[in-house]
Amino acid sequence: MKELINVEQPVTIGSRDWDLLETPTTGSINLEFTSRCNLRCVYCSLSHPDYIGQDLTCIGDFDAFVKDLKARSIDKICISGTGETLILKDWRSYCQKLLEAGFSLTLISNFAREMDQEDYDTLARLSQIDVSCDTVDLKLFRKLRRGADFRMLVYNMARVRAAACKNGHEIPLFAWSCVVTDQNILGLENYVATGISMGVRQFNFCNLAKISDLPHADSFNHVCEMPREQFYEALGALERALKLIKGFGLKFVCHDGLLDSINARVNQDQAKANDVTRQTKVEERSSWKEEGGMGVTTYSAQPQSGQTRDCLDPWNYAIVRADGGVTPCCFYSPVGSLSSGQSINDILNNSSIKRLRQNLLSGDLDTACRTCPGRPLTDCGTLREKVRDHLAQTG
Repeated sequence: MKELINVEQPVTIGSRDWDLLETPTTGSINLEFTSRCNLRCVYCSLSHPDYIGQDLTCIGDFDAFVKDLKARSIDKICISGTGETLILKDWRSYCQKLLEAGFSLTLISNFAREMDQEDYDTLARLSQIDVSCDTVDLKLFRKLRRGADFRMLVYNMARVRAAACKNGHEIPLFAWSCVVTDQNILGLENYVATGISMGVRQFNFCNLAKISDLPHADSFNHVCEMPREQFYEALGALERALKLIKGFGLKFVCHDGLLDSINARVNQDQAKANDVTRQTKVEERSSWKEEGGMGVTTYSAQPQSGQTRDCLDPWNYAIVRADGGVTPCCFYSPVGSLSSGQSINDILNNSSIKRLRQNLLSGDLDTACRTCPGRPLTDCGTLREKVRDHLAQTG
């Protein structure tokens, strides 16, 4: 039987369980200055013909907003979102104010546009820059990131590094992030080797959530949809790429949803070969199905009784969207909005986000968490202890 925590009237379960629904601090936050983009990548929701982006306008007093962020003891701010920050006219001004307030800034960018020296000088002050780059193959790069040229990305990285050297700053840590599909996985070893040669120190391999309504959705698939022989060839390519990263003592991050879905596919193949009964059980754990009105197929393992997502995001992370919506992760709906006049602190402890925390702790997951392609599974007791430890360290 699931043990629920009442978010409206906290009660004591054990010794301080009701405190698990409150959080006075936030470790990191994503600020989306714009949801407009200069590219239309084939797998991205922005490629939908009806998509219209917007800029962050609901924060009238940005200086006051910065003070609110400081009050939550935020360690790191990532400037990113569904759009491309560097196309926004005032992006440098926003970043400079955050830097002056003492925040460590990370930026996620496609680095696809021409920039000037002031752009490079500002970027050189950041602690980390994650560049969206799916492949080093020039033709495939243009195909996946319609309108982009890999050579511009290379040039911009070099100019930022040069600006850091010129101005006496430490060179930002460069990371590359790619959405892993059947189109690029076989080339990951060359991808990693090229990145290492360019000074990339971290590689992020992201899980694909396929949107079937996009115009080019038929041109790529999740790796788990590959034919058997190609699938295992692809796994070999991924393993060699990761081994290369490890060999240079560098860091990589693989979305847990990607690993979960690959493991589920491997188990599924073994079940088909060995035991039809076991095959049925494995298939029940695989979540490869469409969710939502746009036809989004997520790939992850399905939670069983007593399980939940191994996720601290609602306690330690938040996204401020360009429309003012505040959400605990990129897969969840907003739990509040800055445009309503609420502060970021009010939103991050309101009843909506407490209910989400409650559901994660009890395993009573809604659709977004049940089909999440980004976080692995764990048992409810383990997550509860993890939350206790987190709050004890940050409270």
